[in-house]
Amino acid sequence: MEKDCIFCKIVRGESPARKVYEDDSVIGILDINPFSKGHVLVIPREHVVWFHEMDESLTEKVFVAANRICQKLKRAYNVKYIDLFARGMRVPHVHIFLIPTMEGEENVFDKFIDLVSYVQENLKPMFSDEEMDEIAEKIRNA
Repeated sequence: MEKDCIFCKIVRGESPARKVYEDDSVIGILDINPFSKGHVLVIPREHVVWFHEMDESLTEKVFVAANRICQKLKRAYNVKYIDLFARGMRVPHVHIFLIPTMEGEENVFDKFIDLVSYVQENLKPMFSDEEMDEIAEKIRNA
């Protein structure tokens, strides 16, 4: 754990948080600046900055916890769907965002993702078919 990391302080009980889930490896807390009602951060107890730096065991534990929290959100609210993405910026400690969208509600995150999708779908392709084939081959063989 890192001394000054806010998520490590929450894990140690030194900073307050609204916990919605807790097990030996993971906690789930309400985001203090939520995009929607029930916006939860899933945080490994172990201090790891980036998602891709977690070992396979911790990755499994984090995503099992995320799924369990999603099931709780679905039981608690009229959830249409739940967005999930991983971060390590702003707070340099892996945190998985779970952002529920309720039936009949919109949230800022949905609007942002709609904008990103629009841009992605309407820009000139970044890579030719040949380049895409090369990229896929390089990743397969890595």
